[in-house]
Parts: sequence; C-alpha cells; structure tokens
Amino acid sequence: MLEVRNLSKSFAGFRAVAEVSFAVPAGQIAAVIGPNGAGKSTLFNLITGHLQPTAGQVFIDGRDTTGVPPHRICGMGVGRSFQRTNIFPKLTVLENVQAALLAHQGRGPNFWSRAELLCRAEGETLLASIGLGGQAQAVAGTLAYGNQKQLELGIALASDPKILLLDEPTAGMSAGETRAHPAVHRARHGGGVLDRPADRGDAPGPHHRRRESCGGARRRRGAARLPGRAAMSALLELDDVHTAYGLSRVLFGISLAVEEGECVCLLGRNGVGKTTTMRSVMGLTPPSAGRVRFRARDIAGWPPYRIARAGIGFVPEDRRIFAELSVWENLDVARHASTRPGRWTIEAVFELFPVLANLRDRQGGFLSGGEQQMLTIARTLMGNPELLLLDEPSEGLAPLVVDALLAKIGELKAQGLTILLAEQGVDFSLALADRVYVLEKGAVRYTGAAAALKSDRALLDRLMAL
Repeated sequence: MLEVRNLSKSFAGFRAVAEVSFAVPAGQIAAVIGPNGAGKSTLFNLITGHLQPTAGQVFIDGRDTTGVPPHRICGMGVGRSFQRTNIFPKLTVLENVQAALLAHQGRGPNFWSRAELLCRAEGETLLASIGLGGQAQAVAGTLAYGNQKQLELGIALASDPKILLLDEPTAGMSAGETRAHPAVHRARHGGGVLDRPADRGDAPGPHHRRRESCGGARRRRGAARLPGRAAMSALLELDDVHTAYGLSRVLFGISLAVEEGECVCLLGRNGVGKTTTMRSVMGLTPPSAGRVRFRARDIAGWPPYRIARAGIGFVPEDRRIFAELSVWENLDVARHASTRPGRWTIEAVFELFPVLANLRDRQGGFLSGGEQQMLTIARTLMGNPELLLLDEPSEGLAPLVVDALLAKIGELKAQGLTILLAEQGVDFSLALADRVYVLEKGAVRYTGAAAALKSDRALLDRLMAL
C-alpha cells in the first residue's frame, strides 16, 4: 500500500530526514515513533507531497508519487490529519464534512443547488461514527481541541481513503476514545494506517490524559480560599462571568479567584469552558455579563493588548509562533513589544529553556511540538507578566517532553509567578496546583485545595470519572 525508499530531506543544511525506508501493507497499522524533533511530521509531509524530498522515492499502491502535488495524492486514496488541526473554523461541523464529501465527489460550484442540502445524510452518518453527531450544527472553531481533532479525522475519512496518515491523532482524547478511534476500526477492516502516536493514554504518570467528567454541588459565587488563609484582595477575580460565541453560550456564571503567588488549575473535559474562561480574561472573547478584575481593576471589555500590558501573559493552546522567524527573532519581537520592566530577557529565557538556546537560529516552523510549546512560554515571559495563563500546555506532547515541561513550569511557580492553568491531565495539574476549579458545562461544579483532592481518591474518582 505504501513504500518509502531512502527518503531524505534537508533544510538549509539541516538534515531533518535521513535515508528512511519502510513499507506498510494494506490493512496494517504502523507507528512512527521518536522524540520531538526526530522528523516524524517532516516524513509525513514528504509522503503527502507537502514537501519535496532531497532524495529518495515514495510509492503509493505501486505508483511512484515522488513530487506529485498533495491534491493528486489525496485523489489516489491517501487521507491525512495534521499535528495542528486543519479545519474550516467558521463553518459548522457538518459543513466541514459536507465540503470534504463534495470535493471527493468532484462536485464544484452549482448555483442551482443549496450547498447545505448536498451530502447531508452522508455527513450526518459520518459524524455519528466519530462521536460528533450531537455537535453537527456547532461552529467548528468553537469546539474544544480534542473535538477538532475528531472533526479533522472525519474530513479525512470523507475522501474514503485507502490509507490514513495520522499525525498525533489522539492528542486531547481519553483512553476510551483512543480505543474506539474510527481510524483503528477502519484499519482493522481493510484500510492501512500510518500512525504517529504522541501518547497512548494508558501509561501512568504526569503525562496520563483523561477526559474529565465533573460532578459535585455548585459552589457559591466567588472563589473558595484554603482553610486558614487570610481574606485578601485576589490578583485576579472573575465574578459571575457569562460568555458566548454569537448565539452559542459557553460560560454560565463563572466565579473564581487567583491570589498572588498561587497556581490555580481549571480542570474539566473537552468543551466545558476552560479555554473560553482564559479568552474571557484576556479580552479575546469578551464576557457578555459579569466582571473580570485584575489588581482590583475591572478589565472586562479591555482590548487584549491593554490587558497584556497590564501584566497578564497568555500562552494559547495553539501556540501561534511566527513560523518563518527564528527562535531568537520570535523572542526579539516580544522583547520590542513589551512595555513592562522585569527580569525576563532573551538570555534569561534561554537559561530556563536551554534547548531553545541551542536552536536560536532555527525557524519556528521547523521546531517539534515540544520545542514550539517552550518557545511560546518563553515568548510570553518576555512581556514580564505578573499572571501567566497557560492553556493546555501539555496538549499533544510526548511523555518525556511533558515531564520536562512540568519541571519548568514548577520552576516558574517556585520563583513566585502567579499561574492560572487550564489542563485535562489530572496528574500534571495536581502536581502544580495549589487549588483547583472543576468545570462542567460552562459552570464551576467543585473548588478546593489540590492537595486534598489528590489525597482523597474517592473524591477524585467521583469528580473525574468518565
């Protein structure tokens, strides 16, 4: 089905892939395993025509496809997902799949047909098969990361591929979702899968991922403080915050507090409102009601740049580095944009992340996922924030990289930086947090000390059970 012969790729003297050869027969599941930066994504891009090899050949179903453009390779029966999700964020979930089905069938623009009616039944069936049947009318860009990965898989399946190339396919999904992954079922019934796993989800440790389902009684408005802690003005306070994307309401009266020097974690499964809470604080999705106070000033409605200059740094889930700039240039842009004095310089962040110092001249787009996450945190620190918002920092990273990242965030906490963390990884979160808020359906269902939750297994199981 797929054969790679002596495939190599170099970028300006840097050899990313060196004489790789392997074959994947029809119906087989094959995995490409290696540390961050080993060249796995580059290999996938060479197979699918997104990059041209320096040397070597690629054969699909016996045909030499070396140098063939991506759209033609797709037409030959190759489906592909990406490490970073590649969907139409402004279309609905169903419209994303309908567009893929129409493209596969070769049906172009037709002024006499209503697009929303074409391939509708096929699209709904496909969405049901990947667990998104109940979100068909949701705007794709508002989905949680794990659901976006599922949608991207649905788009790939819409082309009825003979082989699926899946880049970090289960990042953000639970162990149960991983076992029921539609691509795995497809492979077992005749389609080949070349899988680039990031995390199998069933190994214990701080990298273990779960989809948390939250329970417990609704707490009163305002954040609970640890027993014995003197009442004081919190660094950050959210009071009865409601947020929506258009007509779709996401947050329903979120109230929480983060005191100076604390690490507070938002826990909850995909789609419960963790990222939206972060975006509400940063002004990227302003609240429709409620108050957001930073150092006792109401910042709700402020533009994001003003909130950043006030002292809040945001590390987004999707990283958003400048792919064409080097590591040093990414940091230098942030340095020039910063108006706040502080200890964080390029030299200081290189000391925190030595791997970035060794890669200072490499373009951001050629970094591994873990290296990009480190660069995103380092770039945010260049603004010398008082409060750091970390949105799913371990998402899609290999276990060893997650462990290293946990240690680095722990260093920042030890230095006194206040942190609001949104995470699905329970062990990762509880290793860092002083207090936790468990979210469900856009509301706070539980709040308490992280140490108490960690030591009470029955309570943890009740709150986090699938």
